[in-house]
Amino acid sequence: MSRQKLEWEILRPVQEGATEFGIEPRADFQNGSNEGLGFFEVNQRNGMRRNTAKGFLRLPNLRVMTYAETQQVVIEGGR
Repeated sequence: MSRQKLEWEILRPVQEGATEFGIEPRADFQNGSNEGLGFFEVNQRNGMRRNTAKGFLRLPNLRVMTYAETQQVVIEGGR
């Protein structure tokens, strides 16, 4: 995820005006609360949106197995 590259002149003044009405700016929408006004993080590369297939499913170290079953998922070090 990365910050949007899109920047329109009107976006900052709208955010500043919303603050005057009690709508606080948000730097992060990933903490469980969607109240506020801010810029969302997006999946993009070189300014273009990356979909799931391009961003994740075509990784060289990913092996997709169909009709496979698992008995356990091991998470080590957050992965």
